[in-house]
Amino acid sequence: MGTSVYQAAATDTDTGGHGVIRYYITSGNTGTVFSINSFTGNLYVASTLDYDTAPTSYTLEIEAEDMATSTGDTRTSTLTLAVTLTDTNDQTPTFSQSSYTTTLDENVAASTSVMTVTATDTDAGASGTITFSVLSGTGSSLFTIDGTTGIITTTGTIDYETLTTYDLIVKAADGGSPSLSSTCFVQISVNDLNDNTPIFPASSVTVSITESSSVGTAVTTAGATDADSITGNNNVIVYSFSTASAKFTINSATGAITTTDTIDRETAAR
Repeated sequence: MGTSVYQAAATDTDTGGHGVIRYYITSGNTGTVFSINSFTGNLYVASTLDYDTAPTSYTLEIEAEDMATSTGDTRTSTLTLAVTLTDTNDQTPTFSQSSYTTTLDENVAASTSVMTVTATDTDAGASGTITFSVLSGTGSSLFTIDGTTGIITTTGTIDYETLTTYDLIVKAADGGSPSLSSTCFVQISVNDLNDNTPIFPASSVTVSITESSSVGTAVTTAGATDADSITGNNNVIVYSFSTASAKFTINSATGAITTTDTIDRETAAR
């Protein structure tokens, strides 16, 4: 406010009071955003102007009036002044949410769409044009964002067993000069799939027991591991023999193998 906009200057060749000029705004001053110094003719801003709030242009009628020496003894002249506002980059891009959360299955193909972030900027032209980018986060090497649409996609292998949750700091910057920007937080939780096979520490194991061992004698434990998580019992292992055995049994939960009958070396060596 107080910024000078225009200097009105009228002349009057009369002498005395008839040659003294006063200035007035007689129309077009919507919202009374302009004022004029009646003595000097300096037109200035009287209240806040905002390009992003209508109107963006004004047509002012300025009147110059000489001073009367008696009632009604004045003469006037008018001019029309068009004032057009220009936009400045005074609005910061605003995300629709300060944080976003979503879930994603592990092992999805590269370029899989994850989610879309959105932001708005009420400035006009380049000052209101937004470009998105990934600033940082644990997922910055595995995810990318379309600078125009805000669509986040995968760029690498997503593995639940490597990391269960990824986060991104996403930036929205406008095209103004200087550019204004804001950030939001994106959290992507990975869904575990049953994508790992149970693995024994060795492909074959040799053990020995004495013949005539009593029924229920512990032989060995077939312990396997599974890199999947407990989700959906994906890492719960169930043990069984691939072929039926009359002499041994295996605990389906622990993999412990025990005898179910007496063992006679002379009958069967193994």
